[in-house]
Amino acid sequence: MRFDSNLAWLSALLLLLAGCAPRGAEALRRGDEALSANQPAEAVPLLERAVTDLPTDALAWNHLGLAYQGTGRAEEARKAYLRALQFDRNLFDVYFNLGALEYESGRWADSERALRTYLGVEANRSNVTAWRMLAEAQLASNQWDVAERTLATALQLAPNDPALHHSLGLTLARKRRWREAQAQFAQVLRLAPETASARLNLAVATQQLGDRRGALEHYRAFLLLNPPTSESEAVSAQIQQLESALAPQPIVSTNVVSTRTNPLTNNVRSGPATNPTVASVTRTTNPPAYPATNATIGTAAQRNTAPPPTAVAS
Repeated sequence: MRFDSNLAWLSALLLLLAGCAPRGAEALRRGDEALSANQPAEAVPLLERAVTDLPTDALAWNHLGLAYQGTGRAEEARKAYLRALQFDRNLFDVYFNLGALEYESGRWADSERALRTYLGVEANRSNVTAWRMLAEAQLASNQWDVAERTLATALQLAPNDPALHHSLGLTLARKRRWREAQAQFAQVLRLAPETASARLNLAVATQQLGDRRGALEHYRAFLLLNPPTSESEAVSAQIQQLESALAPQPIVSTNVVSTRTNPLTNNVRSGPATNPTVASVTRTTNPPAYPATNATIGTAAQRNTAPPPTAVAS
């Protein structure tokens, strides 16, 4: 009898606790608060409850996608975003979030498609983060001309963004427009003087333009800025080659007796210096992370937090 009473008490307690768990709109509100506090793991069960109670609520599915994405569950996040669009194709923040997810997953074409849809809305066209991410996806898929146009648009919105200038410099370098690339890398250093990757790429562009002394100066500056990395050894070798090529050549006099019996003194010049191996302009294999949009309940407000400048030299 005592066992039965204990079991009944425990069952009543479980029912009471279950009744205290937030449901529906309240679960969605608390899940949104957890996302705002950067606690996606805590948001997941709340938002799973929300979509169970509100199965056609696009905002709840969007938030659940954010929570899954924040906990590294990319495939589940993708499904949640697509469910959100199934119920409301005009909730355009979902396209931003989906574009960011596909970008992080290296699915460049899918990322570009989602971001273009998001930016197709006039109110979203001032989102520099979206333009930057779109350009990076285009660069990753070797769309140099398209990326150049995208970056030009982004720079109209944020002319003092070092990361945008750096990406544009990389784009121009890929197109072998070295003078323009050089100007972009120099602008990065005016805006962010400690950007070692821009200094290295400026050295490469300067060397490609035939200015060996200028390139040597930038290579040396790169070594001073940058802790020892995998590039340091190659840069040091490049510096040695340039120093050797720029060192004064000794003048060797030889007395040659001509067939006319008058000796002539010939100054022997070294031949043209061979072109040293030029380091290629490089970028990181790991793309920068971009914040997802956490639309607030009842609106589609954008959290537009620009990422820090991207170091692109590997």
